[in-house]
Amino acid sequence: MALQYKWKQHCWILMLSSCFVQAAAANEGGIPLFCQSSSYESGKIFQDQYNEDMKTGRCILGASNDVIIRTRNELDFLKKPSDFTEDKGARVFASQQELDSSRRDNVGYNLQEQNIAFLKKPELIFIKDGALLENYVLDNEGKAYISNDGESDSPGRSINNTVRNGAELYVYAGGLSENSKIEHGGTENVEALNGKQGFSKNAVVKEGGQQSVGNGGKVEGTKIYGGEQLVFGEGDVGGEVKGSSASHTVIYGQDEILGQQKVYDGGKVWDTKVMRGGVQEVGKKSQSAKNGGFAFDTEVFGGGKQRILKGGKAIGVTLNESAIQEIYADGSVKNLTMNDETKSWVHAGATLEGKTQVNHSGQIHLYAGNDQHHTIVEDIILNGKDTKLYSITDEFDGKSSLIQKLSGEGSVIFSFTGSDPYYSQLHVNNLSGNLHFAFNTTIAHNRGDYLFVEKGAGNHTISVADSGVEITDPFSNKRDLIMDQSGGAHFTLTDLKGDKINAVDGGTYMYDLKERKDENGKVWFLSADRLSGPETSIPDPENPFAPGETSTTPSTDAVLTLSVVPGLVFNNELQIVRNGRKIWNRNRKDVELWTYAIKSRERIATGHTHFKLGQTGLVFGADQLSELRHGELYVGGFGSYDQARISHARGGNSDLSSYSIGTYATYFDHRGWYMDGVLKYNYYRDNLKAISTNGLAIQSHYNQWAIGGSFEIGCYFTPAQNTWMQPYIKLTGLQVEGKKIKLSNGMIGDLSPLVSFRSEVGLTAGHEFFVNSETSLTAYIMAAWLRENVNNNYTTINNQHKFITDLSGNAGKLGIGVNGSVNDKLTLYAEAHYLKGHKIKNALQAILGLRYSF
Repeated sequence: MALQYKWKQHCWILMLSSCFVQAAAANEGGIPLFCQSSSYESGKIFQDQYNEDMKTGRCILGASNDVIIRTRNELDFLKKPSDFTEDKGARVFASQQELDSSRRDNVGYNLQEQNIAFLKKPELIFIKDGALLENYVLDNEGKAYISNDGESDSPGRSINNTVRNGAELYVYAGGLSENSKIEHGGTENVEALNGKQGFSKNAVVKEGGQQSVGNGGKVEGTKIYGGEQLVFGEGDVGGEVKGSSASHTVIYGQDEILGQQKVYDGGKVWDTKVMRGGVQEVGKKSQSAKNGGFAFDTEVFGGGKQRILKGGKAIGVTLNESAIQEIYADGSVKNLTMNDETKSWVHAGATLEGKTQVNHSGQIHLYAGNDQHHTIVEDIILNGKDTKLYSITDEFDGKSSLIQKLSGEGSVIFSFTGSDPYYSQLHVNNLSGNLHFAFNTTIAHNRGDYLFVEKGAGNHTISVADSGVEITDPFSNKRDLIMDQSGGAHFTLTDLKGDKINAVDGGTYMYDLKERKDENGKVWFLSADRLSGPETSIPDPENPFAPGETSTTPSTDAVLTLSVVPGLVFNNELQIVRNGRKIWNRNRKDVELWTYAIKSRERIATGHTHFKLGQTGLVFGADQLSELRHGELYVGGFGSYDQARISHARGGNSDLSSYSIGTYATYFDHRGWYMDGVLKYNYYRDNLKAISTNGLAIQSHYNQWAIGGSFEIGCYFTPAQNTWMQPYIKLTGLQVEGKKIKLSNGMIGDLSPLVSFRSEVGLTAGHEFFVNSETSLTAYIMAAWLRENVNNNYTTINNQHKFITDLSGNAGKLGIGVNGSVNDKLTLYAEAHYLKGHKIKNALQAILGLRYSF
């Protein structure tokens, strides 16, 4: 397409060619042209390459296909026409020049006759001397250079241009860029050169795009949507060394892609806003750099993150919503404000300067340092009870953090990372306010967290996490927690909910908070005043902390309780088997089936076994009659399932499932006496569930077996018509498998094999009422005295403390019952027992059953 132009004295010159940059003379009678080194290298500053090529004579002047376009007055921009044609290898240059008026007509004539071919995808564009590149798409690895290093002191400008697909926009040496759109694969480089600062304003950096601000360059108002902004290095600006800078940057992520601002090696940023998906990273990359990056007045919002790396420094940071901050070794933050549910992770060797204000539900996670990396905090204020400061350690014990001033109303929580516990020290020069300190006590062998206060004031509370592991070594019953050199602070023990308590769980025993004074100040410590040797005392379960009595933990009591429950369940089941067979009923047939259901409840109160036992079960049995010469022999078998529920006096409900099978034989002599024997095997599924002093759930699941039986001898006689009496003597013995168990709180319980041997003497008397020839009703009463003879069963807690579980002693039993014969085959039964003794406070058992004869 041919274009015609009118030429005037003042004009713009645009050159599209293979060469350009500095004014030169063409052949005689020609006009001034511009040349560019044919050996241009994209990786170097183009002036350096140009100067080198000019010295070696490699500058190429305009060729026959070069076109010079002159325009008049305000028409000072280069646009991309819609009908560009492909001309690979061409160059685009824009520079304001004034030509000699004497040559005006000749030049104009020549140009009017030429056809101008515009490049669709230029490789190089140079804009300077007041020229303007506007609404252009820089694509396919093309490069545009915007500067103010020409002959006139007028900056080249780039406005509303798009950079993508490997293309680069260079803004340097006084060049100006505004509203650039940096898309995937595109880069905008902003730098200072020759004392002049490149400047970019209101750029938009999209996913995969990058804005690089280096060598003293300056940008303002950049918005990042999944792209990256680099701010680094220093440069000469007007004779002064200034850091590259960015202000009022807003950072967003794009879908799953993070938007990032990276500031390092002397770069500085102001008033950055980090939004959802955005990250600000401040640090030092080059070892030779004098300074790291600086960030001033940064705001981080929900879903955003600030990372302060080695050598980086942030001054005036505000975290909002759910923002996250990470500060690493040799990184520094000054004047931090945390609002809402924000979190700051201050790693070992990092520094918090100035005032750190923690508001609402903010959390600071402070990692303890070591000799190489000291963690130092100047002033932390925990404003509100929901604020938290975590003092965290890892790898090994003995790490420490220093807080020069700590105050407020929040919580200071000692913690550790990983599965293995480690412990740290927190040093506070000046402590005030009403803070809560939470220590963890999974401590053994003289290890633990420690708080050191130089000058203390205020009323503070302490909570210690309950532990099933011993919190002191075997030769001590004390654990130091706090040293207050001034002695001015006061501490009170509370549970995890903040309610005042008397003691905490420290393994086997309870530990209460005490204080003592020594030459270094006042020491606050946990102490358990206990007896030596096997534990046999009987504390009051309603007040286990009464003076002069040993206080065990709820988990200790739960283990001791579960050690005796299988024996009680076993004996209760034997009682059902006896009643189910009705061994005093001699009007029995050849083959009979019987079943019984049981519901019982008993309360045990002895030593450290204070609990209520509820039992529900079902027994099925069958037997067969064999006629002998002098009597009758009944042989049978049975199976049962029982579910026991154990309600611990100090909280929690354990349960036990029991499965049993057994066999029995009963001989009735015609002279009225009888013998009865039972052999039974049980399998138990034990589920221990207790509650610690602090309200934490404690569990353990394990299995056991038991074997035992009974032997009974008695006689049956009728003192009057339809009235009978049956005195008897019974012996019962059993053994429950020993078991070593571990609780969820770390406690170890070594349950020795439980042995029980009971003797019982009793009498049953009844009277039978006949309704008709097939139906009768029998009512009876029972009375018995029984005794548990074994008193040396024991359990060892944490391989150290041995406890005797003694249920020996006497008890009395009363009962009533009734059975009705519906016909000569079906009989129904109902029975109730009440038992009371010194250690078995009361027990009530109800039984319902039936028997069917063939």
